[in-house]
Amino acid sequence: MLYLRPATMEDAGNLLSWRNDPETCVNSRHQGTVPPRRHELWMQINVKFGYPSRIVLIAETGDGAPVGVVDFQARDPKMLSFEVAITIAPNLRGKGYGSAALALACQRMQDKTLLAEIRSDNRASRKIFRKTGFVLMTEADGFAQFQRNRVHARAD
Repeated sequence: MLYLRPATMEDAGNLLSWRNDPETCVNSRHQGTVPPRRHELWMQINVKFGYPSRIVLIAETGDGAPVGVVDFQARDPKMLSFEVAITIAPNLRGKGYGSAALALACQRMQDKTLLAEIRSDNRASRKIFRKTGFVLMTEADGFAQFQRNRVHARAD
């Protein structure tokens, strides 16, 4: 069972380690490693002060072990659409945590349109996003753009 909680400054070490993992770097929009000072600044801006336009969630097991991060960044001033990215701890990949974490996070954001930009050759992420209801919209220049439309509340 997975749970989500807001990231805190205490998560900085895990987030930097996961981000700078070689496989994560290859699959990232910006493929280089992130220097610690730049990551510290990113944490300050996005984790400490980013809410509500930036929502960074840590996925944890029932015993509190962190397994990954789901990161939402607003893409419009009214915060109706968000770009989402996920990173799973390198030693825990391939165990279903990515799909589970993304599905939980999408439940929290069901009233938003969610977008994802994934490297075209990142088969694992493409599979995770399709499994959680994202649809391929376009593909160009080495990136695939996926979208999951917001769920409208029904009037009964």
